[in-house]
Amino acid sequence: MLCGRPAVDMQVEEEQRSLVLWAKPVIKENRLDLLVDPSLRDEILPHCLKVFVEVAYNCLDSRPKGRPTMADVVVRLEGALASVNQFMVPSAEKEDDDDFSVGRAMDGQFGEIVQMDDSLPRGDAPSSSTPALYSENTQGQKQSKGNVSKVFQITIEFPAKGANINRKKRKEGYHMLLHDSKGKQPLLAHRSPRLRPSNEAYLKEKILPTPNLRIFSFSELKTATHNFGEDRLLGEGSSGKVYKGWLDEKNGSNLVFAAKKMDTKGFQGFKEWQSEVHILGRLSHPNLVKLLGYCWEDKELLLVYEFMPKGSLDDHLFGRGSSVQPLPWDIRLHILIGAARGMDFLHTSEKQVIYRDFKTSNILLDESYNAKMTNFGLARLGPSVSETHLTTQVVGTYGYAAPEYVAAGHLNIKSDVYSYGVVLIEMLTGLRAVDKNRPSAKHSLVEWVKPYLPQKRKLVNIMDSKLEGKYPSKAAFQIAQLALKCLGPYPKTRPSMKEVVETLERIDASNE
Repeated sequence: MLCGRPAVDMQVEEEQRSLVLWAKPVIKENRLDLLVDPSLRDEILPHCLKVFVEVAYNCLDSRPKGRPTMADVVVRLEGALASVNQFMVPSAEKEDDDDFSVGRAMDGQFGEIVQMDDSLPRGDAPSSSTPALYSENTQGQKQSKGNVSKVFQITIEFPAKGANINRKKRKEGYHMLLHDSKGKQPLLAHRSPRLRPSNEAYLKEKILPTPNLRIFSFSELKTATHNFGEDRLLGEGSSGKVYKGWLDEKNGSNLVFAAKKMDTKGFQGFKEWQSEVHILGRLSHPNLVKLLGYCWEDKELLLVYEFMPKGSLDDHLFGRGSSVQPLPWDIRLHILIGAARGMDFLHTSEKQVIYRDFKTSNILLDESYNAKMTNFGLARLGPSVSETHLTTQVVGTYGYAAPEYVAAGHLNIKSDVYSYGVVLIEMLTGLRAVDKNRPSAKHSLVEWVKPYLPQKRKLVNIMDSKLEGKYPSKAAFQIAQLALKCLGPYPKTRPSMKEVVETLERIDASNE
């Protein structure tokens, strides 16, 4: 397709008769001009060429393990197609020469050969005042007054059948607009500068059609966090470090935020960053942390969230020291209800979302101890209507993952329900899901306390001592029974999150 030649051609020189044997060293030596069909040279974008060639090179790997799945091929090619459909080229700038080289980096979804820097749409990161347009800059393109953002492969909206592509000239260059077949309403609506989801939209509990995010520059985030200083460090996880930042806005207000600086040593950090933008960037619910924006500049990947002043549930439940106050019963129940509502929203949305990493450290608390779920890097869209589950690589946190997921990689929304059940018993006991410092028979909290949950007289022996007995025994027992249901060995036996919410609300109402 790229060369306009058959796989075998006996009419050419002997060394070129096998297209594959000839093309592979040509790609490796970066002599792409020899590959491209002359009729395409003025039509193919440099980025699209690189994506196309990289996909071809990976598919031709001599080792089956090194080849991508067809699903991954589709994602890469759709990303390239999207960059054609939504490309904005500033007329005042000329494209820099783009070098292409084939390098090795481990990636579970695209074989072993991945060029992380070049295989996905990229561009220079715009300033904070850049309009959040879902378009793309050519790799290596210089900054101009017409700064543009980047396109995300998974979130692209493709033009409807019969759509016409019209170019509208602007001072900065050419902005490609997609119209319907009648030439009326644009199919893609672009965002205004510095736009973020409004509180009104956020409280309506909805999925936005596309991520509506602010684009931050690395320099402004670096300044706002004191050069990512230790004095601004809020926490650290497997995907990166989180820092507190302050920005003086043009309207005179101050923006306080939390910025996660992703670990980009491997490809996993990029995938989790992209998943957060794609999923959390579109979700709007009072019990989900707001993703305000992102930064992608060179190899720097950051996510910017609303700041949660009370930290995580993990801090309050398991923290040590005089500064940590034990959570009273009513606040624990309030947090459990909020987190359950957030999970129920994910599970019952039009595009079902499986969270995959529900745990105390991923539940953040605002000034009023309202629970908000964060860290959507491992989240996945649920199975189709005809499927009962997804089969996928096992990721998440040991001690919280459902048994069928750990054993066979079978994932559905009931996997999240199991994880919620683990957090329920953590709230009852004040103990971590897994603790190797406990005696070996008590390393796993679930296995240890399950026999105590069905009986009131036994339950009191495992209740959190920090509560000092100040809790309604009937409510505690009801939550223990709910936890048992959530921890059922088979997904079908577990309640839905809607049922969990209803049960907890009844328990809360009976205590008032």
